[in-house]
Amino acid sequence: MRKILNCFVVLCFGCFFSLVVGASQIKNNQNISTESNSIEWQLVNIDYMSDHTIQIEKLLKSMNKSKEISLKSSNNKLIINEGNVIGIQRTTNDLSQIFQRLLLRELNRLKLTNNLPESQYFTLLTFPKLYNLNKSLVIISGYLFLFSNDEFIMTFKDKQQINKEFEKLYNKLNTANLPLANRYWPPEENDGFLPIPDELNYFFKGVINDDDLQAIKLKEYKNIRLILLFSSNRAGAPKLSIISLTDSLDIIDRLELGEESELEDGVVWIEYEIDKDFLITISETEHVYNKPTKLIHKTNYKINDQGTFVKVK
Repeated sequence: MRKILNCFVVLCFGCFFSLVVGASQIKNNQNISTESNSIEWQLVNIDYMSDHTIQIEKLLKSMNKSKEISLKSSNNKLIINEGNVIGIQRTTNDLSQIFQRLLLRELNRLKLTNNLPESQYFTLLTFPKLYNLNKSLVIISGYLFLFSNDEFIMTFKDKQQINKEFEKLYNKLNTANLPLANRYWPPEENDGFLPIPDELNYFFKGVINDDDLQAIKLKEYKNIRLILLFSSNRAGAPKLSIISLTDSLDIIDRLELGEESELEDGVVWIEYEIDKDFLITISETEHVYNKPTKLIHKTNYKINDQGTFVKVK
């Protein structure tokens, strides 16, 4: 009888243990499933109305600051720059008139006006101290729209989709062969650069703040991918940079290779050389009317195993 009772106790304990383990596994699986629903967002555009009431200097300063935002969403939360967790709650459309106009203009630019029934409106329950964000948030067809109280709209897109689009572009880029000595600088029409689509511009604007981006790639250095990026600054002056990227095409570092800046009686040129071993030499020279060219300084760089450009003697 005692043996039977002992066997019964062991059996019951075994069943109880199995239920506990099973429940724990279900809970863990639910947590994994919940985390897998998180989305990382990439800034793709910032826009404002020409008839804004904010001072232009304040507006531009606020817009430039907003380019630094990194954004994730998960479980009714918005996570800004990793450290600022903001609760969000589904709501009805309560956008102000100016934000309605900004959103409609942005939807027209994106050709999403036919997707308005899909609109999801949210309100931010708390506010980060670093950014003057409005409480409204809208998600439509894979785009997330944030609004600043300084009267501009920030458009974000699912970063996984942006990465896929950039992967397609990278695979299409022409390849420049090493060594290079001021090749592509100054740029010429038939150099083989391909334009960067507008939605990918802000992919680079964490490291470069220019427009009219075009690119050509170099062969890989170890597992580091490299591209030459041509751009124009706000004054229209051309620039050439080398960008290093991970194997999954996340930006690692940027080094400026070519730029022109004006003097009262001449120009200063930044020029470059890249040898077959990826040693990069940057020379800054001064060209003044009726004077010989003057070398201001010369610096050598190499690419370390992490993909960063480091100075060498």
